[in-house]
Amino acid sequence: MFYAHGRAYKLRKTISYMVAVARTRAYTNATIYYLHPDWFFYHLSELFAIASSGTSSFTSASQFDANREKSEEKDLEKDLAELQRLLRDRLSERLGNPEHCDPWSLALRLVAARNLGLFRLPSSSSSPSHSAPLLLETVTEARMGAGVIKDLERLRASQGRDGSFGAENPWIYRYRNGMLIGNVGLVTAVAVRALKGLSSSS
Repeated sequence: MFYAHGRAYKLRKTISYMVAVARTRAYTNATIYYLHPDWFFYHLSELFAIASSGTSSFTSASQFDANREKSEEKDLEKDLAELQRLLRDRLSERLGNPEHCDPWSLALRLVAARNLGLFRLPSSSSSPSHSAPLLLETVTEARMGAGVIKDLERLRASQGRDGSFGAENPWIYRYRNGMLIGNVGLVTAVAVRALKGLSSSS
């Protein structure tokens, strides 16, 4: 919200912390409340999706003088570039991994992969039979691409007979006392978003 409404300068400390989390892979243990490490990639990839859409700015509050504002913008842009690089590298390690293959984790990873630009969708002129995403052309991103396709296949295979996803494992959140909270509707909604984004002709 801060970034989308031109107050990104207030996120500097938060972004620096996220860079540290990505660098050290601290997200692998998830959190007290979030069960799945892939929440980390999903939420931060949404930030970069907003940034790439051109709907955000670094405009700061009026009480900030011009010199401080310029310095804040420069530092924040540097941190954001480092965070984006780390997210792509770390997400590539998780794509296609046999761990965390529940529908919720798969959907979060696939949406994040799209948001971070790890592949592009087939163009309208592509062959109808070509339903897989078109991967970018570097060695690293080609390796990510194999993981994207594997996770996509796993997510498709997890769909229930009634069309839902996550009926057997709908847990997405937990209270501090360990009680789990699940929502099949939410898991299904994010899974459908991931599938629509990755396979427009399927």
